[in-house]
Amino acid sequence: MAEYLNSNINNKFEFELNLNHNTEQITIIGDERLLCRAIQNIISNSINHNENGCIISVGLEIKRNNLELVISDNGKGISEKELQKIHSTPHYLQSTDNRLDLRHGLGLLLVKEIISIHKGTVSISSALNKGFSTTISLPINNQ
Repeated sequence: MAEYLNSNINNKFEFELNLNHNTEQITIIGDERLLCRAIQNIISNSINHNENGCIISVGLEIKRNNLELVISDNGKGISEKELQKIHSTPHYLQSTDNRLDLRHGLGLLLVKEIISIHKGTVSISSALNKGFSTTISLPINNQ
């Protein structure tokens, strides 16, 4: 979030951060660069698909043995049909970059792949004119 706020993002976008107090002591094992890229991709989607602006909320809490990150917006959302397409269409993996430089928005399927290799899960929900929400759940390092 700090990167977006420091980048002079359009003032049509507002950010909210909701951290559960006990999340500060939790660690997960993973590739920091890939996990940051997944989070950036989701936030960028909220910005890119809500040209009239929106509030982007980022929340972090512990649920069972997982750290749960919820990134949501109150923007225009998508229809149930579009949501089903996101779940079933692999076209999000197509990239013109032969090096697969992760800076080239590969979409939500890439987010799912990054989280999957970290033994986590991704769930997406949305409704037309009611925003978009992505929940990432990652296992807590208990060592």
